[in-house]
Amino acid sequence: MSDYSEILHWEREQEANSVASVLRRARALVDTPEKWCGGAVRYTTLLLCSATAIGMASRECGSLCDAARERFSSVIGAPNSINGIWKWNDAPERTHAEVLAAFDAAI
Repeated sequence: MSDYSEILHWEREQEANSVASVLRRARALVDTPEKWCGGAVRYTTLLLCSATAIGMASRECGSLCDAARERFSSVIGAPNSINGIWKWNDAPERTHAEVLAAFDAAI
């Protein structure tokens, strides 16, 4: 790398492909109650649960999906699996604020 612009470009690419970046993008997908789905799945709307948001956010860098899911699972104390996150996300007592706090802690 011969100049600073190349270094900065490389650093931006690395950040875009980090676990924290995937989790930030996933959080943004559910950042309002109107975007988040907890409890019963609503197939007729475009609401997302935590697990689906992580999957969608990692589409561009799929290799990070498992690592992002693992970090989120460790924060919420759930088994490292889609089902573990779904179960936590869909618990009747789960609130949107708790979901955002979990993402913040994972990031």
